[in-house]
Amino acid sequence: LMKGGRTVLVDVDAPGTGRVVHEEAGGLSRACDDGAGGAYVCGYEGRVVHLVADGDALKAEVVWTDPAKGLRGVARGTFPCPSGAKGTLAVYGYAQVCRVLVPGAEVRAVDVFRDTANGHGLVAAELVAGNGGDELVLASYSNRIVVLTPP
Repeated sequence: LMKGGRTVLVDVDAPGTGRVVHEEAGGLSRACDDGAGGAYVCGYEGRVVHLVADGDALKAEVVWTDPAKGLRGVARGTFPCPSGAKGTLAVYGYAQVCRVLVPGAEVRAVDVFRDTANGHGLVAAELVAGNGGDELVLASYSNRIVVLTPP
């Protein structure tokens, strides 16, 4: 249902009772947990949406919108930026740019890497202990895997 843009809430004890709780124009591409029982999802229209439990439903809050659209990955972690700011989400996609999202009154996007081809996937990982942040592992149509480490 990701390509169709529908988020469906299904009770695993009653699988036939699934219901659509959110629809995203253009479709959804990737998801990651939020560490508190919810999830972040990103979509082809460039939106990062936070899904959180709201009684027996899900509430969908738009966190940030990439004007370039075509997001293909969202990851949660601790991502120090060269400016000294720390982001909690990172995104990557067809615009070939990996951005760290820095929380605040308005979410600020910091470009941390530009690839030579469209981005396809993104995950956060703790690969180097003690460096003050998480690494980002990026896959793209450039036929390579890139690992970004904190500055």
